[in-house]
Amino acid sequence: MSMMINPFVFKPQGQTLTADPGTFTVTGNDVTFKRSLRMSAEPGVFGLTGNDAALSTGIRMTAEPGAFALTSGEVSFKRSLRMSAATGAFALTGNAATLTYAQNDPNFSSVVLLCGFDGVDGATSSVDDSNSAHTLTFAGGSEIDTAQSKFGGSSLALDGSGDRVSVAASTDWNFGSSPFTIELFVRFNTLTSTSRSVIGSGGTSTVSFVMNVNSGLSDFAFAFSTNGGSSFNQVITSSGVTPATGQWYHLCVDRDGSNKFRLYVDGVMRGSLTTASAVNYESTALAIGATNDSGSEDMSGWLDEVRITKGVARYASDSGFTVPTAAYPRS
Repeated sequence: MSMMINPFVFKPQGQTLTADPGTFTVTGNDVTFKRSLRMSAEPGVFGLTGNDAALSTGIRMTAEPGAFALTSGEVSFKRSLRMSAATGAFALTGNAATLTYAQNDPNFSSVVLLCGFDGVDGATSSVDDSNSAHTLTFAGGSEIDTAQSKFGGSSLALDGSGDRVSVAASTDWNFGSSPFTIELFVRFNTLTSTSRSVIGSGGTSTVSFVMNVNSGLSDFAFAFSTNGGSSFNQVITSSGVTPATGQWYHLCVDRDGSNKFRLYVDGVMRGSLTTASAVNYESTALAIGATNDSGSEDMSGWLDEVRITKGVARYASDSGFTVPTAAYPRS
């Protein structure tokens, strides 16, 4: 049996209750909505209130940019929920508001190397998270170490005795005269009076580029060749900062569209030069933790979040930039 009261239709137990849009209300001491109940409303007029209001799988909410808000004592966003807002108009407030896995890199398609060195302690393999997906070859005693990390709980440990990670020769580091960015986090365990390199490319008779601590430990440097010779004929050195052990540094070099090279330490531009010449390219392996794949001037310490972006000067600012406070985006 069923009966009509106003616009509501009540049917026997287990059947469906319906109401015209915008006229549905349920009150009582014991009201239960079963799994099969669906609610709909015109955009901008939908509200849930109560002591225990939950949004379950299958319910979607939309709002105009800048007009969306959820408030209550306990609001939870589940993994399946997506929210969008115009740039600069989106805000989350609360005692514990966290956005995860949503950060994207607008230049990710230009990333040609991205090494987070995540893994178990003592592992001798890791992955390149860029779209190039280069194979990483651990040489010497290089290994994953969970005792030190900038992000992610582990990093690449190198002992300064032939350790390095090699990446096979690739035109991904043939920068020519175009923009690029090389950046990484480094923590030195020991420093000696000789140069110690964090990343480099080139052979023993012809060189390409290197980022290192100069001999004498007075500064950081980025050196490169424009003539294909056996030595680096262009060198940018840092000023106002002295390399030390026991602390993490963010080191970065970029070249912008005006051919200005900038060397940054912890987001501060510490040196620069301008040249229209192309960076010499040698078809040799890239060395992470050394000048070249022979292990020359290899470093003792840890490396994390090594990233090379080809075709983009990410920072290109004499005023510097804010150092990333989380691992680089993976998409």
